[in-house]
Amino acid sequence: MNTRYFFTSLTRISNLRDVAFQVNPLPRETWARGDYVVGEVTPPAGRHRIELDNGRMIAVAEGDLVVGAFGKRFATLEATGDWRLIERDGAMDALTGAGLFGKLVSLSTLVAPPQSLRYRGHVLLDG
Repeated sequence: MNTRYFFTSLTRISNLRDVAFQVNPLPRETWARGDYVVGEVTPPAGRHRIELDNGRMIAVAEGDLVVGAFGKRFATLEATGDWRLIERDGAMDALTGAGLFGKLVSLSTLVAPPQSLRYRGHVLLDG
């Protein structure tokens, strides 16, 4: 059975849609900003829409696999967060609909909470 991934707009600069890749969890000390990773949607699903690499916005469901990248966000009127704050349990958030993944630090009362995800692994090409 083929696994279906949702490629966020942050993957536009990559060729991930067109090449074979593996998804493997890596030791926490090897993680870096900008790494492409896969997050599994956890409840509650559908809080925010995800922007695909073709620009289309979709609602995701529990269990969907989303490809995005680790990063930091400091939008104080919306949400702030940092990939470095992801703990061993792998719980993380889609800090943007474009696929920026990290752990939420603060959230404005004017926006809905971001989509919750669980780290499933790094996207690896040729090992």
